[in-house]
Amino acid sequence: MRENEKPMILTRRQVLASGAAMAGTIPFLPTTRAAAAPEPRTGQLRLTAGTRTLAVNGKPARVFGLIGPNGNPGITLSPGERFDVDLVNQAGTSTIIHWHGQLPPWKQDGFPWPQTPPIPAGDTQSYDYAPIAGTYWMHSHQGMQEQSLMTAPLAALRSGLFVYPSDRSLFFKRSYAVDTTSVAILSKFSHRH
Repeated sequence: MRENEKPMILTRRQVLASGAAMAGTIPFLPTTRAAAAPEPRTGQLRLTAGTRTLAVNGKPARVFGLIGPNGNPGITLSPGERFDVDLVNQAGTSTIIHWHGQLPPWKQDGFPWPQTPPIPAGDTQSYDYAPIAGTYWMHSHQGMQEQSLMTAPLAALRSGLFVYPSDRSLFFKRSYAVDTTSVAILSKFSHRH
């Protein structure tokens, strides 16, 4: 703006007229059609939240469990495999599972936000994200289910990672197969809850 110029001030009529002119162009803007709803999909892996009976100090204890597709607790993913899982709730009560150490989309994180209610008994919830390689665990965020052993390991295996012992530098030599994975989860348990 020059020294002797006055700022241009629009009148109320000019503002309303320009707004009406802009609104008149809306029907001519390109529009996209709403996409059809996605078809229901099935996860590649099935994880079942349920109950089981353990012997603790010679007494039966009814506890929760997270059983993977191979019949063992938890899930082990091959190198590069997505976390594409259907969680089937057969626990007889609602549950929600948190994938500890992972960064899924926030609505799949397993934390009981109002937008992510627990999974009702008998329902299935699908999850799909790229996992972070390593050994982690999954556990319930519903009531006292974690303390009643609604926990399990979550292992996303790495591919071709070799640690050179002399200087600890990392080299990617070749892929290797791991045919056994053993994870121990230690937990206190009492028959009194």
